[in-house]
Amino acid sequence: MPSAGFSQEPPTSKNLGPLPANPLAPTSVYLIGGRAHLPTMLDYAIRVTQKEHPHFAFDIGIGQVAGNIGTTLVPTGVPAQPYAPLNVDLQARHIIGIGLSIRP
Repeated sequence: MPSAGFSQEPPTSKNLGPLPANPLAPTSVYLIGGRAHLPTMLDYAIRVTQKEHPHFAFDIGIGQVAGNIGTTLVPTGVPAQPYAPLNVDLQARHIIGIGLSIRP
């Protein structure tokens, strides 16, 4: 049987907000980057199971999860510019998932 599902983007995410421009002074008013953006997740799957009295189910599907969710700061080792912004890419934009459910 075919199936589909989604998870909405959360309105807030803990510890994924903008970073201080000076990491040594976290109360700095200058911030780098923005709040992380976790997109709505979609998945499409096919479930194979027994028609009557199912004791198992096998699922295989594709999910559209998250790619680039924001930026962070990384040390450069250069005194003139000690930190540089770097994109945070989860590299999970298209993933394949499988599952097996067994009921005794």
